[in-house]
Amino acid sequence: TEYLDPNPSWVLSLNLHQGNDEREARDHWAAELGFDRPQFTKSFIKPVGSGHRKNHLPQGVCRVRLRRSADSWHRAMAWIEAIEALLPEQIFT
Repeated sequence: TEYLDPNPSWVLSLNLHQGNDEREARDHWAAELGFDRPQFTKSFIKPVGSGHRKNHLPQGVCRVRLRRSADSWHRAMAWIEAIEALLPEQIFT
């Protein structure tokens, strides 16, 4: 991502089970991903009683997305096209 945007704006969202400590989960994922003060959206908390997925992860599951993803996508595609133009054609056949 260092080549795409010098100041990317990351947004995190958590999927938790009923009974997970949301504050602890946010702290865990911020540290795990190396973000100082990440922005979180409202967490989804799965209610008790659905019957499947008995293995509850203590910190839940974290989804990471880029706020301005369209700009980064266009930049990534431009990098791919530039690199592709430099490589020999037989690599892509």
